[in-house]
Amino acid sequence: EILARRELQSNLDRFAALGASVHYYAVDVNNTDEVAQALNRIRHEIGPIRVLVHAAGVLADKAIHQKTLEQFQRVLRTKVEGFRNLLEAAREDALTHIACFSSVAARTGNVGQIDYAMANEILNRVCREERERRGSGCLVKAIGWGPWAGGMVEAGLEKHFKAMGVTLIPLAEGARLFADELTGSNGNATVLGFGGSL
Repeated sequence: EILARRELQSNLDRFAALGASVHYYAVDVNNTDEVAQALNRIRHEIGPIRVLVHAAGVLADKAIHQKTLEQFQRVLRTKVEGFRNLLEAAREDALTHIACFSSVAARTGNVGQIDYAMANEILNRVCREERERRGSGCLVKAIGWGPWAGGMVEAGLEKHFKAMGVTLIPLAEGARLFADELTGSNGNATVLGFGGSL
């Protein structure tokens, strides 16, 4: 937890050093009231909300017969309920962009990640519905990421991916791909994947 806080503060400092105006709000994305209050605070302190990026996620990797219902629900809720809470809180905002960090696991599966794969496929489908509902005025993306070289991929997991022949996405490359998707540089596909051979 201490390392995570230091990394967060370091990232906020880097943004500020680049000239970005940074506002950080710690919110439980599963809590409907907290999400609504945070978005109201953003509107009051910063201005209208035009872009939603849902990148929350947790892992509880285990074989299905070893996974508890609580673990399953926690993984599923963070992705699905969290996204629903954001969409509901921004229902009246004139959004121009919606982006979800999905996973290639939604399409390819992954050992021990039945809940994570299901949650990400739900995000993919909700993004398709949002695109239909909002029309051409809002760019909607569900980006099915492969593993990044950083973040949730710690040293042990990195070794596991390398042994499987899975290439990690370098941080700079992932950031560039994400920026390209938000600007529409790669076209207007709603559900797409990056990583490995994708």
